[in-house]
Amino acid sequence: FFLCHVWGEPLGYGELYPGNPYASIKAWQVETAARRLSRKRLGASTQFNTFKLWVDKSCTPPPVSADDHPTGRTTFGPFKMTVKTLWSLIASDAVADGAEQQDFAFLRIDQNREHDETMRVLELDAFGEPNMNPTEHRIQWTMAAGWYFLHEATVADQHGLHYESYPPYVLGDGPVEGWLSKNELRDQHWVVVTLGSVRNYTLSVLEHVVLHHKTFLMLASFHFFTRLWPAFELAVFASSESKGLGDIDLCTDLLLQPGTLRKYVEDLRKIDCYHCQVTDERDRDLLLAKIRKYFKCDTQHPVTYDMPVREPRFGCDKVVGTVTDCTALDRFLRFIGIVIGWRAMVLQRAYQSKEEEQQWTEPFVNLCVELGFVPLKDVLLGFKAHGRFLAADRDVHRFTAEFEDWAADDLMPLVTAERRLLVRPGVLQT
Repeated sequence: FFLCHVWGEPLGYGELYPGNPYASIKAWQVETAARRLSRKRLGASTQFNTFKLWVDKSCTPPPVSADDHPTGRTTFGPFKMTVKTLWSLIASDAVADGAEQQDFAFLRIDQNREHDETMRVLELDAFGEPNMNPTEHRIQWTMAAGWYFLHEATVADQHGLHYESYPPYVLGDGPVEGWLSKNELRDQHWVVVTLGSVRNYTLSVLEHVVLHHKTFLMLASFHFFTRLWPAFELAVFASSESKGLGDIDLCTDLLLQPGTLRKYVEDLRKIDCYHCQVTDERDRDLLLAKIRKYFKCDTQHPVTYDMPVREPRFGCDKVVGTVTDCTALDRFLRFIGIVIGWRAMVLQRAYQSKEEEQQWTEPFVNLCVELGFVPLKDVLLGFKAHGRFLAADRDVHRFTAEFEDWAADDLMPLVTAERRLLVRPGVLQT
């Protein structure tokens, strides 16, 4: 389960939830969602069921250095060390589950590591043979604390080995053990390694991390769509043709009161991805580049003219800007935000009575009219939640199953059409 949430609390939160810290409410949201989803997976079985959550602050380690970012420094090193030292640095317990993950050799350095060792450098005599008494060199380096992975390795220039005859190891060549074994590199042999940052790599491929998960657990708040990371993550998951509406679980605990629901709807109305907030301003350039790559959001160059005010002179300065047109992304997020919000209200509250149905679904229907999603409005109005619940003999499980069948037939075609308006064909694959 991919957990998508906003770090900081929204404005006015304390007035709505006095005495309840935002972190505590979020933890409660996760717990209730986990229990609900666990029961859903459990089905008729009596065996306890568990699952894993991908949480950004737990799965993405702190930066190794101030410039550790995909838009900044992407590799660290090179570090010259023996194979024995390399093995001592590789964290055997940091390898994630799944065979495809075994290609990564992780290095988890808990504190700055000082290294000081002596190596003998290969020196050839006049006949091209190694000298009997090679020169010794002192190798010193410092490795900052952090989580790394082995990005590249080569055999070092050393006594007893013709390093040029050994091919380098690069990420993607398979497990590093295979490279060491194939080249018969032992503990005493020297290698030169270049490391990558786990945080850096995770940020670089986060869209693929999102798509790797089967369920998108969205902690709904009334400022979710003001943050660029959550908005991007939702767009990636919801725009994938391999995902259905049932794969997005909206934690609505903060929305199940009229005041906060109105704020959520207002948040949908004001979506403006280009001006969304980020904690680290470098993330803005990273995410906008991803948005241009995967979605039909092109770069534009608006022209403005700087007119002199105090300075008496003829003419004006022409200013050419660079912006990303996020119109298509804004539209899709409004659309999918309405769909998953309305769906959550139907399944959790609206079916109980006609009054509940009107209270919890009408704001989304009205927003459809305001934003021009007329076909979506007609489809939503066509589903009478309370009437369907009565027809299902007030059986919640039967009602839910019939709703999912209806959504697949009537609602998903509209979602598919919106996906095609947003996604560049063949670029972002599961």
